[in-house]
Amino acid sequence: MTVKVDVSEISIVVYCTDCASWGELAFDVAEGHRIAVDHEGRLHPNSRVAYTNQYKWQKRRNAA
Repeated sequence: MTVKVDVSEISIVVYCTDCASWGELAFDVAEGHRIAVDHEGRLHPNSRVAYTNQYKWQKRRNAA
């Protein structure tokens, strides 16, 4: 299971590789990660992929 935060120049799309009919738009990358972690916690409670990705993103952002 992977929840992806896909960032382009014009949009931020969050989608789950296991939930074909689920996806959301985010206004910024931080919101995208929050959406991903929330989805993972509700529907895939044994997974930590989105949480780990959010942690790594925050760590990179804070290091800059």
